[in-house]
Amino acid sequence: MVASSRKTVNGAFLRAAAPALAAAALAAAVLAAPLSVARADSTWVDRYRAAQAAYRAGDLQGFRAGLMRVAQEIGETPGVNYNLACAEARLGNRSEAIRRLNLYAASGLVSDAAADSDLVSLWADPTFQGIATRIRQNGDSTGTAREIHRFADSSLLTEDIAYDPTTRSYFATSVHHGRVVEVTASGTEREWTDPDLRPGWGVFAARVDAPRRLLWTSVGAVVTATGYDPADSGRTGLVAWDIRTRRSIQHVEWPRDGKARLLGDITVGPDGTVYACDSPSGAVRILRRGEKELSTLVPDGGFRGPQTPALARDRRRLYVPDYGRGIAIVDIASGTSTWLTFAPGIALQGIDGLYAYGNDLIAVQNGITPRRVTRFRLDGTGTRVVDASVIESGTRRLGEPTHGVIVVKQFVFLGNTGWDRVGRDQQLRPGDAAAPSLLSVELTAAPRLGGKLRR
Repeated sequence: MVASSRKTVNGAFLRAAAPALAAAALAAAVLAAPLSVARADSTWVDRYRAAQAAYRAGDLQGFRAGLMRVAQEIGETPGVNYNLACAEARLGNRSEAIRRLNLYAASGLVSDAAADSDLVSLWADPTFQGIATRIRQNGDSTGTAREIHRFADSSLLTEDIAYDPTTRSYFATSVHHGRVVEVTASGTEREWTDPDLRPGWGVFAARVDAPRRLLWTSVGAVVTATGYDPADSGRTGLVAWDIRTRRSIQHVEWPRDGKARLLGDITVGPDGTVYACDSPSGAVRILRRGEKELSTLVPDGGFRGPQTPALARDRRRLYVPDYGRGIAIVDIASGTSTWLTFAPGIALQGIDGLYAYGNDLIAVQNGITPRRVTRFRLDGTGTRVVDASVIESGTRRLGEPTHGVIVVKQFVFLGNTGWDRVGRDQQLRPGDAAAPSLLSVELTAAPRLGGKLRR
């Protein structure tokens, strides 16, 4: 980034995690106070903090070495490549700096490289100037999404969207008002409210279990929800609704233990199993069909900020985006995790919503610049991202996107959700604003991010 003293590992300033909120604004945090050393058992964040400390101390060799250790652990993310380019430029290694800037440009992310003082030795270089132009142009808006519905209430603070193929209704969740808004096939809005849900509980995720005619939602007591009571802090759970009667029929709450908890994102398997990510605790919970209590698939601390999980085609693995790092692959039988690898020049950070489509993953990325909807192509094993293409990026209709849903060969997602109007106090700022909308795109071929890699 331009501000040299605030280099980040992901090439974007990710929002800090809040203990009670999830979703776009609740991402897993990166990098608070620096550490002067990184132990042998350090996490990648510890190692990055140590690299930061070396940078501030003027130890460029240590800065580069620290970033290389980060890369060995989590891969060459765009932010790692950009910061290494800065280190190489200041150390006089032009060719390596250019190579890494090319990788950053290919990621589709934006930075004002032409004004970054760490790259001053390259400013007059024609090759660098061309790369800097490409990086700047990554911020140009692109996409062909069309609006299929605009909500009547601009203060909903929408979070997730689900679809029922039988009624052809969409179901949007409102964190601010703690309700579900059904959009019927004719475009009429109907509000679903749960009499058993106390004021101050937001409705977060939504998934339709079509064979069993259920709509599953995740709920939690959060400051952003109207009527929040601090006495409910840390309370969260799942609610099942009967789609035919529009009434809630099951409530499952995670036991209170005095810790920050929020089941913010979910998915539902073909067998009716519900998988829920507990973002503040870094865990993944599971509710098997017919059971009345949640159990744990990935324990507390397994991730830093897990977001929307997506089932792999084999139904034996779960893709879990960890907001600040990338995408994990969880073996459902054992609960063990590995990490999805990626080709150079691909950014897997800042993912809020994630959805499987054939052998591809569709991602809503709101923790990077520009915000975008991206399609990642996997290899035959489903363990490596080999290519990426932009679906929608930086458009006014996109605003702050959060989640979406696959509808046959379309991806329907939420635009202008309102999360960019939530302040540090976790309150929704009042005032005139565009109402959230449903946007739809055909899942056809799209151009590669950042164009061809240039060496």
